[in-house]
Parts: sequence; C-alpha cells; structure tokens
Amino acid sequence: MATVDIAALNDRPVREVMTEYVLGIVPDASIEVALRMMAEAHVCHLPVVDHRGCLGLLHETDVLWRLWSTGGTNRPRCDAVIGTPVPCVDADDTAQTAARHMTRIGTDVTLVLDDGQVVGIVTATNLVRLLATG
Repeated sequence: MATVDIAALNDRPVREVMTEYVLGIVPDASIEVALRMMAEAHVCHLPVVDHRGCLGLLHETDVLWRLWSTGGTNRPRCDAVIGTPVPCVDADDTAQTAARHMTRIGTDVTLVLDDGQVVGIVTATNLVRLLATG
C-alpha cells in the first residue's frame, strides 16, 4: 500500500486545490432564485456580490433553514440571509492554511483572493478530494 505524504499535501498552494469557477448572485435576488442556481450548478455556496465587491456568502443550509423555519411564507432577499464576514484566503496560501482558517471560523468554505480579487473558492470537498487523490 502506497503512503501519502500528508505534509506535502498540506503545503500545496490553494490555487492548485480551489475551484476556479465561482458562481455569484446579486443581493436583491430572491432566495428561491439562489436555490435554483445552486441546484442547477451543483454548488452549495454563492458569493453575494454587487458593484462594491463580495458582501457575504450564501450557504444552501442557511437558505433552506430560513425557508423551513418560516414555513415558506417569509421569502427574503439573498442579502438578508448571507453570512459575514466573508471567509477569505490568499491564492498563495497553503491548503493547510485554508483548512485551519475554515476550522477556526466554523465554515466549510472560503473564497480565494489574488490581489483582492476573487479567483476561486475552496470547500471542504476540495480538501477531501486533495487527500483522496494526493
């Protein structure tokens, strides 16, 4: 059985682990539209963005909880459900840095920035895939 050098995996730059395609949504969109986008794109997180940049992250579980807890009668806009502050790491940070950051703030996702611009997203799934494939 081959052994995996965990230290080498941990030292991989986030830019090699992240998903480059980042789907976002505007703050005044309905959460129904957000859920539809998530389902069609097979993602669980959407950055909520406007002309100023990323305002927060919309998590599928938060949207579903909001709909369930109100019996589906209260249908807020995306900006009413977002989580802030936005978790971010630098594209040159290591996978371990991203994992520690996510653990520290209690999330399963972080945006990846390069010179202040969103260039990707790292989820727990990305980190598990790194461990599984080496």
